[in-house]
Formats: sequence, structure tokens, C-alpha cells
Amino acid sequence: MASIIDVAKAAGVGKSTVSRYVSGKGYVSEENRARIEEAIRKLRYVPSTSGRSLRLQRSYAMAICVPMITHPFFSRFAESLQSELFRLAEEGDGRLNKVIIVAQDEQRKLKWLIERRLIDGAFLVTHEKFDFKEFGVPLVTVDRLMGREVPVVTSDNYEATLRALRYLYDKGRRSIGFIGGRPSQRSEVLRRYDAYCDFLEEKGLAPHLRYQDYRHGEEIEVAEGFLREEKGLDAVLATSDAFAFATYRAAFELGYGALDIISYDGCMDEWIQRPRFTSIVQDIDGMARAALSLLLKKICGESCPDSVVVPASFRKGETA
Repeated sequence: MASIIDVAKAAGVGKSTVSRYVSGKGYVSEENRARIEEAIRKLRYVPSTSGRSLRLQRSYAMAICVPMITHPFFSRFAESLQSELFRLAEEGDGRLNKVIIVAQDEQRKLKWLIERRLIDGAFLVTHEKFDFKEFGVPLVTVDRLMGREVPVVTSDNYEATLRALRYLYDKGRRSIGFIGGRPSQRSEVLRRYDAYCDFLEEKGLAPHLRYQDYRHGEEIEVAEGFLREEKGLDAVLATSDAFAFATYRAAFELGYGALDIISYDGCMDEWIQRPRFTSIVQDIDGMARAALSLLLKKICGESCPDSVVVPASFRKGETA
């Protein structure tokens, strides 16, 4: 990654001149401004977090990166984040500006925003591979594990999954399937799979798994293949609302018979009125509040925890 010294050399000016331009402090002639801007563009220079903090003002604009905005969890999180921003702004928090939603091809689009200094930080709600050192702005993730430098907000995935499995077991369910998209990157979501494997081993039950890296939009095809192969299931735990609905629809179309289904997320009620899914319900509003608080602290150079766990709840519906 280019440094401020590289920019100064390319522009034929001193480092202090580039620093004044980047920070907005002090006079820089129009000729030198043009040279610096051209050097920044050619070198794809991104000011460091510490350099950005030298500005007279920050924009406090932020990006939220998601694989697709039509996915129930991603859209619900973005909505909760926006609501929290407005709430704080109405209470007089003058730091807040806007959130830019980045969906699909997230890494390329995020780099574009950063190179043009349009944002001061970003929320990563994505499974795309990221190297946080390439970006030079504060980041906060939801579920993704990227190291101590990047705080993560998550639910109590392992414990919440165990609660749902115990519920099914207490109902007499012994052939319990597990379906979902396996994250391609290190993620707290994998703890749902760990809980399933540990619980079945404890109870001496055979696992029935369909857990691989799938693209969003393939849920129904995956669920149909799973139920065709696993004909004796009496319950399924789905790692997302999308997979829960796909399993419900596939079971109906295949004439599968009685099948308890529990979803993880619990944000489908606004999309599907019937059936009301029995769900592990993530506190998405709480997660959004925690993520925003962490990112604002990172932008302001304040200390913050490495992770925040927001407990999920269990809601009995019509599907289990």
C-alpha cells in the first residue's frame, strides 16, 4: 500500500504539503492540489486511520457491506442500523451522517469508497474474504472473526442452538437434521454447527447434515436435495430463516409428512405471515446498537472491546 511519502515523491512536493492537503489544515496551492490528487489516484493511496483523525472534521459516513440486500437478516440489520442512527441524531449526536449500503462485490466497492475518502468506517456483514490491513479505516464485523483489531458483534450462537435442540429432544425428536450455508471464512456462525454435533454426540444420535458453502438464492434447491436423501427426519434445525423457509417449502412439495422446523434469526414474520416459524430469535436491534457504538469508538480512536455477544431468545411458533 502506498504511503504519504510515496504520494509526496510522485507529486513532487514535500510530505508536509501532502499532510496539509489530507488533513485539511493549512494552505496548499491549486497547482500542488492537482499534483497531489493525481498522485493519490495513480497510487491508490488510502490515508491511515491516524492520518484521517487529523482532519478538522470527520464526515462520520459509514458503509455496511452485505452479500445481498434482499436476504431477510441483512435487510433487517441494515434497517435496525439506520433506525439507531436516526435515534442518536434526534438526541443531538452531531457525529452521525449517513450509511451507504454496499451489496455484492463488496470488497471492490468498499475500496472505491475508501480511496475517494467518502467514508470513515464500515460494518462487514459478509462472508467475502477481507484483509482489514488493506483498507485503512476502522471496521466492525457481524459474526466474522478477523482478529483483535476488528471488533465483532455476534449472538450466543452455541448456547442458543443448544436450547433449540433440547426443545426438540424433549418433544421426542430423535432424527434431527441440520441444514445451512457453511461460512467460507472464520465466523461465530460455525458455533451453531459445533453445538449440533456436540448435542447429538451427547445423546448418542446420528447426525443428518447438509452444511456446505452455498450461494444465497440456492436454498430451495439445497433443501430439496437434502430431504430427498434424508427420508426419515422428524425435525430440522436451519441455520437461517431462508433455509428454514426453503425446508418448509421443499417438505410440502415433496409430501414429506410431519417435520418440525426451527429457524435461526427469527426475522421472517414481516415477509411470511404463515406459518409463524419456531425460531432462535437474534436481537438484531441490539446487535445494530452494539455495532454502531463500536464503530464510532473506533473512528474516534477510543478503546473498545474485541467482541460483544448479544443473547438470542427462543420463540415457539407453528413449525415445531
